[in-house]
Amino acid sequence: ILAERDETDAQHIIPGKLYEYLALEAPILAVGPPQSAVESILKDTQAGLVFTHSDINGIMTFISSVYCHFEASDPKTPRINRAKFERRELTANLAETINNLLESNQ
Repeated sequence: ILAERDETDAQHIIPGKLYEYLALEAPILAVGPPQSAVESILKDTQAGLVFTHSDINGIMTFISSVYCHFEASDPKTPRINRAKFERRELTANLAETINNLLESNQ
């Protein structure tokens, strides 16, 4: 469970825990504002879903679904697009961006 404030200014916050949860390859239940950066990452990686604090039915359905997969001995989520969020890849992307900026200023 990844909990974030349910305020619009929290849409741009990406908690460091999200990357640790992605590495676990377990389904992620995030609670916070809709259309957030966390929601974008979870959709891209298919690692979980984001629910608003008041979406009790959605949260219950998600937990029930995850539990059914657990009972079927399939607790892990598919490993899709997670590599691009690993530190090595993020650092390489940052270095490339900095190099491009430096080259464009010369």
